[in-house]
Amino acid sequence: MAKWVLASAFALLVESAASGQIQPTSEDVRNYLEGSTHRSYPEATTVAWERDLREHLAHATPAKAADAIAARYDIAPAVMRHFVAAWIVAKARQYGQSEAWKPSLRAELLSMAPALRRAPIGLAVLAEALDAIHDCSAADFTALLSGAQDRAADAYRIASAAACDDNFTRAALAAPDRAMPTLIRIAHWGGLPPRDALPLYSWLTSPAALSRVAAPDRMAVTVLLWQRYLEALLKAGLDVRALALFDGLSLEVRAAVLSPTYRLPERVVVDDIPMTFFHVGGTTALSASESLDVMADTLAALADDAATFAPEDRKVIKEAVAPPPMPQTDVLADEGATLAPILPLAMALAAAGRDAEARQLLSTLPGLAAAKAVASNLYSRSEGDQAPAPNTSRLPMNALILDQLLNNPAADPYPVAEVVLADGMGNDTHAGVIVRCRLFPAQDFPGLCEKGEPSTALDLDRTISSDAKVAASEAMLRRVIPDYDAFRTPLLMEAGPQSPSPPARAAPVSVVAPTSPFIERPIPSERRDRTTGISPIGLAPLPEGFSLVRAERVGQRAVAISVSQTLDPTGEISGGGYWVHLSADGGRQWAPPLYTGLAERFPYVVAPSSRLPLIEGDTLTIAVDVAEIDTATITYPPVGLRTRRRARNLYLTLPIAELRRDSDGDGWTDIASHHLLLDSRRGAGGTPFVVGSDLQSACTTTPSREQQARIGLLSKLLDPRGAAIVEPFDRPNNQIAIGTQRAAASASQPLFLLGLPEDYKCLRPTRPMIIYSSKDIEALKRGVPDFHAFELPSIVFNRAHDRGFVRWSTGWAGGTYRMRWLSGKWEYESISDWVT
Repeated sequence: MAKWVLASAFALLVESAASGQIQPTSEDVRNYLEGSTHRSYPEATTVAWERDLREHLAHATPAKAADAIAARYDIAPAVMRHFVAAWIVAKARQYGQSEAWKPSLRAELLSMAPALRRAPIGLAVLAEALDAIHDCSAADFTALLSGAQDRAADAYRIASAAACDDNFTRAALAAPDRAMPTLIRIAHWGGLPPRDALPLYSWLTSPAALSRVAAPDRMAVTVLLWQRYLEALLKAGLDVRALALFDGLSLEVRAAVLSPTYRLPERVVVDDIPMTFFHVGGTTALSASESLDVMADTLAALADDAATFAPEDRKVIKEAVAPPPMPQTDVLADEGATLAPILPLAMALAAAGRDAEARQLLSTLPGLAAAKAVASNLYSRSEGDQAPAPNTSRLPMNALILDQLLNNPAADPYPVAEVVLADGMGNDTHAGVIVRCRLFPAQDFPGLCEKGEPSTALDLDRTISSDAKVAASEAMLRRVIPDYDAFRTPLLMEAGPQSPSPPARAAPVSVVAPTSPFIERPIPSERRDRTTGISPIGLAPLPEGFSLVRAERVGQRAVAISVSQTLDPTGEISGGGYWVHLSADGGRQWAPPLYTGLAERFPYVVAPSSRLPLIEGDTLTIAVDVAEIDTATITYPPVGLRTRRRARNLYLTLPIAELRRDSDGDGWTDIASHHLLLDSRRGAGGTPFVVGSDLQSACTTTPSREQQARIGLLSKLLDPRGAAIVEPFDRPNNQIAIGTQRAAASASQPLFLLGLPEDYKCLRPTRPMIIYSSKDIEALKRGVPDFHAFELPSIVFNRAHDRGFVRWSTGWAGGTYRMRWLSGKWEYESISDWVT
C-alpha cells in the first residue's frame, strides 16, 4: 500500500508538470511504429510491454494506450503516460539530425526513475530509452544504479537493455562476485578479441563457474556455453583444441551439444539473477501485417484527435505504407536453424582426416536435404525463368561443399561451386578453407582456393572494439575471474605465433609530371587577358567521347582542343589526355583526332580562352596553366585531390606534323605509341602485346572455348565509352558534392588489360586491345596521374568446359555472370549484381 501511495504522489507531481514535457508528434509516432523492435538481449517482460503498447496504439492515442496498459505493469497511469510519450520521442528521433531535444528529454526520464524503478519492467525500459538518447552513457548507468537494492541484478539488467562493451564492463565491476550473467553476455557480444573471449569461455565452462547456475538450469546452460565455446574455437582456427575438448566431454553433454533440436529454456537463473534466451528464429517484433495495422490505426487515431484527416485516410495510409506483394518462397527456408555447431565441427573432423565421423555428423544437419533440393533447382534454372527463386537464406548451403567431398567425391563439383560460391567464398573458418581446397584444387578451379588458403599463423587479436575498450574489458576480466591468466596463457601458447600486424602503409609518393616534349614559353604580357571563351558558331560536334575545351576558326581553317580518356584511363582523377581536331572547311567536318600526349592536370590545364591565337601556320600555340596533381593525395574515392604546383600565363608550341607522325606505319602515331609503351622493346611473349598482331605468324588454329569466353566476357564487363565522375582538386573540405564532371572516352577506345599475352593469342578483336604487365602499368603511371587497366577475373569452368561462372568487381560495382556454351557460342547471364 505504501508503495502505491508513493507512486501516486509522484504521479501527481508528474501530472502537474506535464504541460512542460515533450510530447510526440504524429511524425514521431509514425517513425516509432516503422522502427525496429530488435534487441540484442531481450527480456520477456520488456518484449511483452512493447508489444502491448504497440497493440493499443493501433486504436488509441499514446496517452490512452498508456492508460490501458499501466495497471498490467504496475505503473501509475500518470507515470505511464509521461514515460510512453518520452519513449516514443526517444525511439523516433534516435537517429535524426537534431539533438536539441535530448537534454530536456533525458532530464525527464531520469526524473521518472524513482517511480519506474518499483515496477518489474521499469529499470530495463528506462535504460533502453536513455540509451536511445546517449549511447552507452557512463553517467546514465551510474544514475540508474544508484540506490539499487540488488546491485548485481540491476547492473545486469541495465547492461542487457543498453548493450555495449562499456556497460558490460561496468555491470561486471558493480558486483564482481555475481557477474557470471554479465560475463555470459560479454563473451557472446563480440567486442572481445579471441585472445580474451576464448579463455573467458574456458572459465565459463569450468565446474566452478557452472556451479553458480541454478541446479534445474545447469545442464541447459552447460550445453549452451559448450556450443558457443566450440564454435568460437573453430572460428579462431584452433581446430585441434576444439576437437580435443569435444572428445573429452561426457556422452550426455556431447549428445546435447550436437542435438539439432536442442532448445535452451527461455528463462534460466545464474548467480540468482534471471536470464532470458529467445530461441533461434524468435522475434520480438510484430508481423508485417500487424505493423501496418498498428501504423494505420495509430495515425488515424492521432488524426481524429487533431481533426486533420478524414476517416477514410486510414485506408489511404495503410495502402501507402504497404510493401509490394512478395512471391511465395521456399517453405523449407527455416529448416537450417539450429544452435548446434554441427557443420563447423563436421568441417573440422574432415579437415583432420576423420571423414567417417564427419560424414555421420553431417547426416544429422537440419536442412541438408532441402539445401540439396534447392541447389538442384537453382542449377537447372534457365535464363528468363519467371518462377521465383527458392529462398536459401536459412538453409545450410555451405554444407553442400562438405557433402560433395564426403559423399560424392568422384563427380564434377562444379554445380556446387556455382550455386554456393558464385556470390562469395563460402565457409571461411580454418577447417572450412581446408575442405574447400580439397574439393576445388587451385589448378582446376582458379580463385576458389588460393584466395582463402589457411594461414599457419592465427589472428587472435581481431576485434570490432577500440583498443581502449578492449583494455578496459581485459582489466575487468582479471579482476572478476579468479586466476584469469591461468586460463589465458595455455591457450595463447597453444595458438603459437600470431599473425603479424599489417605493416604500416608507406606514405604516398608525389610523382613529378614528366617534362613536356613541346616548348613551353610565357604568354606575352599584352596577350595575358583572357577572352570570354565563346566558341565559333556553326562548328560540327566533336566525335563522341571527346569533350570540347576550346575552339577557334580562321577563314576555312578550324581547330578544336578536347579532353578524353580514350588513351588515358585515369578514372575519377582527371578528364584524361588532350586531343587536337582539325578542319579544312571551317569546322563543318573534322579530320580524325590527333593525340597530344599531354595529360590533363599532369601538369597542364588547357585554358578555355586566350587572346593568343590557337593556330599559326602549321603550328598550334596552346595557352595553358600549370595545375599539377599531387599524386600523393590520390585516394579512392578521390575527394581530397590537391595540386603540388601552379603557374599561369604559359603556352605550348605544338607542330602539327609532330602530332601526325607515324614512323612505322602501324596506325599508332609516334606520340601515342610512346605514351602506351608500344615503342618499347619486348621479348617473345612479352608485353605490351597488341592483340591480333600475331595473326600473320603463328596462328594455325581457331581460338579455344576458353579464349572465346574471355573475349565475350570483356564485351560484357567493359563499357568503351567510360562514365567516370572526375573529381575537382583543391576543393574546400566541407564541399563534397560540387565541382564534379563526367569523363568521356571514344567508342573505339582500346581495351587496356592486365594479363598474359598467351591468353589472347590468335584473336581478332573488334577494337584495339593491349595486354600489359604490372611492371608496365607502373611505367605508364610515370606519364599520367593514374592508369586503370582491367584485370579479367578467373573463370571457373565445369569439367566439360561448357559451363562456367565469373565473379567481377570494379570496386564500386560488381556481380556474377553465368556462362553456357550453346549452339557453338557462349551465352552470358547475370545472376547477381551490386552497386555501392
